[in-house]
Amino acid sequence: MSNIITFPIKIGHVSDVRCEPLGISFPSIFRIEQRVTPDLIAAYDLSDVQPGIEIYHSLHNDTSVYPGFVGLKTISTLDDFDRYSLVVRHHPTAESATAYLQALYDYGLADQLEMRICRAGQGVFSMINRPTRPDWPAPMIVYTANIDHASNSRIGDIWQRAISTAGDWHDDLSLADPMSVV
Repeated sequence: MSNIITFPIKIGHVSDVRCEPLGISFPSIFRIEQRVTPDLIAAYDLSDVQPGIEIYHSLHNDTSVYPGFVGLKTISTLDDFDRYSLVVRHHPTAESATAYLQALYDYGLADQLEMRICRAGQGVFSMINRPTRPDWPAPMIVYTANIDHASNSRIGDIWQRAISTAGDWHDDLSLADPMSVV
């Protein structure tokens, strides 16, 4: 028996974050609050979840996928108390977005990440949560795109901007973590 893993593509809304080399706007990010009750835990067999308020981030505002939904708002920065940073990546096609998330799944990160794909404006975008690096000023939203298919760019050129909880933009932030080889 084989398992087919699909990442549903939702429709997002365009924000004011732009990648000028590609002429694209990134999607809005939504903060979703979900009240997790003992009844909800029992109904969905969520044995590893504790009652309380859970915070999620999404590229779409479809709250029907969050039973116990409490609140939704569009955000431009994360809060200081958020437990992770976000990476929003542009993909030239839905297939490349799916391949990117599939690679993260293959690497064994599916249980550690929330993965989302959406189509908004001029493209397809993925969003994952990731640990905030110790050398970053706070939890960050990192927007990134490969621009090697844009005119006057080299293969491997990457456009990237990150915004801190204070609203400060960082263009030189590194996503790379030193990897240890086992």
